[in-house]
Amino acid sequence: MMSKINENCCTFRLILYLRPNYKSYLTYRNRISIMSKFCTTAFTVIILLIFLIPSHNFAQTIDKNNTFWASAVPVFKLTDKIKINTEFHWRRSEFVKDWMQLVLRPSINYTPIKGVTLSFGYTFANNHPYHEWSGPIAFPEHNLWEQVVLKSTYGKVKVTHRFRLENRWLGLINNTNTDPFIDGNRFTNRFRYRLIGNVPLFKLKNTPVSLTLFDELFIVLSDKLAVSSVNQNWIVGLVNFHLPQKSKVSIGIQNQYIVRNGEDRIVNTALWLGLSKEFDLTNKKKK
Repeated sequence: MMSKINENCCTFRLILYLRPNYKSYLTYRNRISIMSKFCTTAFTVIILLIFLIPSHNFAQTIDKNNTFWASAVPVFKLTDKIKINTEFHWRRSEFVKDWMQLVLRPSINYTPIKGVTLSFGYTFANNHPYHEWSGPIAFPEHNLWEQVVLKSTYGKVKVTHRFRLENRWLGLINNTNTDPFIDGNRFTNRFRYRLIGNVPLFKLKNTPVSLTLFDELFIVLSDKLAVSSVNQNWIVGLVNFHLPQKSKVSIGIQNQYIVRNGEDRIVNTALWLGLSKEFDLTNKKKK
């Protein structure tokens, strides 16, 4: 287990490109901007290749579901560079009738320079059966993940690139008996890339309102971290209400595309509702 984690932690070596040992005419801001533009272009090409090829090459959609996703994200600021995130996600199918997934995700985040954040975290997910193609019982997932986030600004538009490598242990369902049960787990790797755009809209009774759009690809990796398949894509639009004391309420719509068995696709449409708040624990003196 530890050898796989050590192997995958090499993701953090990306930051070495942002910390030169010699003086360069490029500032950190310029480096981040160049990397952001490169990532944006690469991601656009991938999306075009995946979604704009002729429709007859796509497998048919076998299932559509209406779901409801709610989240709470308390953030604890320890220093100007270190924060602890605690995420709670409740996901329901048939809108709110049945369980779909419960997710708990704590992490520690370090920002060495403006525009760059490194994170290490843990996720527990309890995955419930919510349709015919799902498993007969709920199964757990435990994963450790490493993440790099790059942020830049273009006028009023804030662009964020999130790169996450997940080291996953998925519960195995034993169906040999009449009563299925969890029998061990299997290990797999997954890479996630999220492109986020945020732009301010207007003020509603002194409350700033902004729009967030993001697209995220889920790429299954082999044990040697080679690309195996792209099995999910999330497209999300959110309206954010920025409240006092670094609180935010977000509401929006998501389309979740899932590929099963390399052929069939499932489309889940979700209503999103999120609440986040940052708690400043730095004990700074108020002026």
